[in-house]
Amino acid sequence: MATAITIETERVKTGNDYTSKIQPLVCSSKRGEGNDKLYSPLCVAVDKLTGNIYIVDYSNNCVKVFDSTAKYIFKFGDSNGEGKMFSPRSLVICRSRILITHDHDILNYNLDGEFISRIGKHGKGELEFDIPWGIAINESNDDIYICDSNNNRIQILSQDFQFESQFGSFKYPCDVKLSKEYIYVLDTSNPCIHLFNHNHILQKRIISRGQGNQVIDPQSFFIDNSNNILYADYSSNSISIFNPEFQSIHNIPVSEQPTAVTVDNHDRVIVIFRKKNGCVKYLEIPLVSEIDNIIGFYHNVTHPGLNTTIDGIRNKYDWNGIYNDVGSYIRTCHDCQTSAALPPQPQRELQPIPPPEEPWCHCGIDLVRNKSRTVLGFQHILVIVCYLSKFVIARPLKTKTSKEILDCLQVIYLSFGVPKILQHDQGTEFSSKITHIFYILEISNCKYTK
Repeated sequence: MATAITIETERVKTGNDYTSKIQPLVCSSKRGEGNDKLYSPLCVAVDKLTGNIYIVDYSNNCVKVFDSTAKYIFKFGDSNGEGKMFSPRSLVICRSRILITHDHDILNYNLDGEFISRIGKHGKGELEFDIPWGIAINESNDDIYICDSNNNRIQILSQDFQFESQFGSFKYPCDVKLSKEYIYVLDTSNPCIHLFNHNHILQKRIISRGQGNQVIDPQSFFIDNSNNILYADYSSNSISIFNPEFQSIHNIPVSEQPTAVTVDNHDRVIVIFRKKNGCVKYLEIPLVSEIDNIIGFYHNVTHPGLNTTIDGIRNKYDWNGIYNDVGSYIRTCHDCQTSAALPPQPQRELQPIPPPEEPWCHCGIDLVRNKSRTVLGFQHILVIVCYLSKFVIARPLKTKTSKEILDCLQVIYLSFGVPKILQHDQGTEFSSKITHIFYILEISNCKYTK
């Protein structure tokens, strides 16, 4: 069964300097109806007190809850009864309650997913809704702002769910967010973002279709603590980020269709992706200072070409200018340039290795190098493989000098014994000094691969 969310915390940094870094973490799932699977995720929110992640699963008619380490906890809303959801669209968490838009009304739950009450009904009047969508809460007074989408308006309710006011003449508004200065309303059919002050007076419109770095088809957005605006741009397959002056900071192309975005308690950006098969996956956009290390991790072992290296990286990472960065890295890679300068070598048939008679009798040894050093200064990995059992031993090395290799082999041999045959390539690290030690240890048939 697929894990619905996988969150990697080792690389998480704090702050909102999206100019130099953003690190979105994306829920990972296979399409389905199991507890820890998502079918059609539309909205994501984080409980500020517990750090739990709440995801609206539109097609499964429920909300699924995961803890801050991505472990599935529970779901609610899909059981029969008064609190049963029908096509839930959005949610907001405030203090001890969760408000969810669905069908033509609002559902009120506690944080444990227990149903409390239902607010509103289908219609066009006060406390009546026609496909309610985005929902937000004013943290200063707990007023509730609801996108009454098919009625083309925003309705405002008090904290005890009494009608207070309405405003706007929109074209199917689908999301609403609040800051201390503005009320932001995402209008789908225009599409644009309307900015109102808290007296509901229009101040400006931003984000028109396809102009420069503007968002083409925003599905939802999030306002962070620094009033940066993060958009999930569904049609252009990108995450767009603007600063408080509405200047474009990032437009990150992605291979999926993002539908929702939020920020958790650790300044991690969580993005929901939806593909045609309903899958969502990880994406991380790293610190600029770490880009060379990431490229080296995917390139330095087998030294693949540009497209293969990028394909490997994009299983986990993406950023603006990835083609230029990877291309520049490969052009300055010493091993790649050296091999390119050599005349082509004739292809030779691979020779099968006879099955060993017993474990640890015939082993292979090699060194794997990474361009970047670890915190402790390790830059190489010594790998030994038993050809019969496929048992692997890997030990980190700071250098590939004969002394350090022999010291490492001594520890391994004391633990596992000395193999009869140790097969390796003709790398300079396997010098005559090491082969002399092999002879002393009676590794009598040390073979070299050509």
